[in-house]
Amino acid sequence: MSEFSQLVDLIAVLNQVDAGPGIRAAVHVEGQEESATCNIEARGELSTYRTIKRSGGFTREITYRADKRQAEIVDDGQLLAVQDEEFRIPLSAPELAMFRPLDLPMWGGSMDSHRVQSVSRINGGEFLLEAVMLGRDGQLGETVTIQISAEFGFVVRMRWNYCEYTTSNVEIAHMPNEWWPLG
Repeated sequence: MSEFSQLVDLIAVLNQVDAGPGIRAAVHVEGQEESATCNIEARGELSTYRTIKRSGGFTREITYRADKRQAEIVDDGQLLAVQDEEFRIPLSAPELAMFRPLDLPMWGGSMDSHRVQSVSRINGGEFLLEAVMLGRDGQLGETVTIQISAEFGFVVRMRWNYCEYTTSNVEIAHMPNEWWPLG
């Protein structure tokens, strides 16, 4: 199968993510200056995505409503901001973009900071993407890698902006209020 047809297959999967089953998971973030674990609830009622990130005694909660393109940001229990339209998941909460991969700024949009360079199928049920950061002067920067579940359309592993993001403890909602561990 050609790389182009694999990319088309991947985009078809990702176009269905909001209609997919609810997901609960943990995302571990490891970076140069931070190490944190985020608890994620994605694709819930009204296409809601929520992350609770704890790092060094600090807690940030972001709730994103995809249908309204609106985010509520709460730091240590205090409402910090409600953002409409200009909220971009990858900039504010890359761990949420893992569950809405088409929001990652790499698919050819005018405001995108990266461009997809290659896509391939791995492990039978996953896609592996490589994208490169676009520099202001036309120079290419960091290469990012993103591993996506073909079955459920979420990012399993991602190296983005010099941080490693790894999804674990995934549960899939098979019916309302019934969650099954994945794997």
